[in-house]
Amino acid sequence: MTIPANLSEGRALSPKVPFAPPHPNGRAHPPGAPCSMVRLKNIVEINPRPAPLSDNTLVSFVPMKCVEEESGRFVSAGDKRVAEVKKGYTSFRDGDVIWAKVTPCMENGKAAVLTGLTNGFGYGSTEFFVLRPSAQLDLAYLLHFILQKSFRQKAAQHMTGAVGLRRVPKSFLEQQEIPLPPLSEQCPVVAEIEKQFTRLDAGAAALRRVQANLKRYRAAVLKAACEGRLVPTETELARKENRTFETGEQLLQRILAECRKNWPGRGKYKEPSALEVTKLPHLPKGWVWAILPQLGELNRGKSKHRPRDDMRLYEGPYPFIQTGDVRKSGGTIRDYSQTYSEFGLQQSRLWPEGTLCITIAANIAETGILTFKGCFPDSVVGFVHEGDPATTRYIEYFLRTAKEKLVLFAPATAQKNINLNILQKVAVPLPPLTEQKRIVAEVERHLSLIDELETTVTASLARATRLRQSILQKSFAGETALQSVAEPVQVKPASRPLNRHFARVILSAEIIHQLHAEPTFGRIKHQKIFHLCEHIAQLAEIEGQYHREAAGPLDNRLIYANEGELKRQQWYQEARRTSYGHIYAPLAKAGGHTKYLEGIWPEKLSVIRQLISLMRSWNTERCEIFSTTYAAWNDLLIWKREPTDEAILHEILHRWHESKRRISEDRWRKAISWVEKEGFSPAGFGKATLSDQ
Repeated sequence: MTIPANLSEGRALSPKVPFAPPHPNGRAHPPGAPCSMVRLKNIVEINPRPAPLSDNTLVSFVPMKCVEEESGRFVSAGDKRVAEVKKGYTSFRDGDVIWAKVTPCMENGKAAVLTGLTNGFGYGSTEFFVLRPSAQLDLAYLLHFILQKSFRQKAAQHMTGAVGLRRVPKSFLEQQEIPLPPLSEQCPVVAEIEKQFTRLDAGAAALRRVQANLKRYRAAVLKAACEGRLVPTETELARKENRTFETGEQLLQRILAECRKNWPGRGKYKEPSALEVTKLPHLPKGWVWAILPQLGELNRGKSKHRPRDDMRLYEGPYPFIQTGDVRKSGGTIRDYSQTYSEFGLQQSRLWPEGTLCITIAANIAETGILTFKGCFPDSVVGFVHEGDPATTRYIEYFLRTAKEKLVLFAPATAQKNINLNILQKVAVPLPPLTEQKRIVAEVERHLSLIDELETTVTASLARATRLRQSILQKSFAGETALQSVAEPVQVKPASRPLNRHFARVILSAEIIHQLHAEPTFGRIKHQKIFHLCEHIAQLAEIEGQYHREAAGPLDNRLIYANEGELKRQQWYQEARRTSYGHIYAPLAKAGGHTKYLEGIWPEKLSVIRQLISLMRSWNTERCEIFSTTYAAWNDLLIWKREPTDEAILHEILHRWHESKRRISEDRWRKAISWVEKEGFSPAGFGKATLSDQ
């Protein structure tokens, strides 16, 4: 069910040099003659023998993770002596092209032209093919040819080897044919491709600058709103209209009086301490400084029971909000990833709709307002204001502007956090209520426009990626012109887009269908395999949001929703084991999902099934180690951080759930090494995991 975009034709930038095969007497054929097709083995040396170098010679070291996807670029991981790498690694030299042969790195386009290696030589992963072109073949021409998506798809169909470790055989490369014009005509083709790519890269860079500018504009709008510069102040309007109004000070005193009389919080009302304002900035006339305890109840959430992953706490009717839910809410919490049972509610608290949630651990000072009743742990603080909802929204906007200052109070530890005492002392600039309402309305108008622009920019960046492949396809198809990337391109949806929930259910169904009879298979193993299939096969339709919980990476809401649909379709039903955990029992229409598989992921189904088979007999802990290692590594790439072994280990042991420490550091190190060795190095695909600590 791949849905291609139908792109309109753009005008040609310039005529493309037609391919022309060499004439027997050395003269080129006339322009427009068809290009000769040559097998790669006749013009490329594949995996040449290592050069005879002394053991002490320094060479560049290039593991798989140091090669970018689709760009043709690489970075060296440093220098090593030949004695350290001559066994167990692949050798290459300046002027070679390396191309990943293992799934999923090959499908992701990991390839590079090697230049600037230390002493002209290097070593790297054994999962690289080394291609050394003859004098007839331009390096960049070869690179662009193998980076075509169509070429990679064809290579994927010819993969062989063990389940989960499938590789492109050397024989496939040897037999592939490449259009071979004379070298003098390859160079213009490369120049045209790279000219188009340069324009695309420049356009993408401009779009990323727009993204950055929109982020700054968003911050500027919020700052102006909380400084009295976004809308006319109530003082100004009252003076022009010759009327009186309730000032911020009068509003504050009214709120305090109502709290004394009808305290909505837990326990007896305690009068907040007066705020010292002498050192605070000047406010617009009619405004007043206040602290949150003066405006309503401010308390930490509750989640007393230990261990936190006790399944008795979950799977009930009460939404359980975690720091990740607040972080991704955009200021309004409409969704959640977990629920509490009656047992869970007994050791927690059900907060009212309209509660402002503020995170104090992991993602500091993220905010969101509940649109339903819900529970949350002590890593989230709740603020309840009994007055007009505009005040709660205004405070939420203000806390966004104060976030960076609050982060400064976080201790410099692996798990940054602030506490309730800090939030109790935060000074809030409080305008008159009528002014608050105007501020909130104007901020919402601005943010709506910003959101719309950000969506457009994101779509344009995705279009730029598609155009790269279009340029390559047209170049090697010998078309007379390349589409101008400078011209607007109309995108016409070819058909209805794939439903995300449907895709998720089909993936779960396939995993369960293959493994439900295995004694080691249950809900947690299901979740681990699901996570790995999404990321390694790069299933863009899934969009899971995984959490760093004890059993993480975990997206409980996704799995529970899938299980409900599986039962509704009469495919499989989740049930408790007699001892511990869960099983999946086949229902009347078990296997009915298979008719949809080929249509959804025709090019990735083999990878999905290989991963399922790889972990068929693994116990749950082994699956957890693989999935956790992959997620921590992938997060570092998403965050643009160097994924060294130490950095990955630090994420697992110090920034994940404490239960990960039950597994020895040595086992984690071996897992990191295994992931790299077996070609499962992450690509920074998907969303970063969220911490719920």
